[in-house]
Amino acid sequence: MFFYNNWKVVSFVLAVGICLSACRAEEQDRVLSYEPGVYKGKNTDRPLSEKELADLRQRGRLQSD
Repeated sequence: MFFYNNWKVVSFVLAVGICLSACRAEEQDRVLSYEPGVYKGKNTDRPLSEKELADLRQRGRLQSD
């Protein structure tokens, strides 16, 4: 009788442990609410320099020909 009740508790504890350990550390703080066309992550972009802007403009001109 003791084993019958004990295996349920052990099974429950193992199942909870597996569920809780299934999330990797890098997935803990990810954004879970998605909105199409809107980036909700951390903004790590920096403004482009004048040279980078000029290079992009030149590349755009080359592609439009």
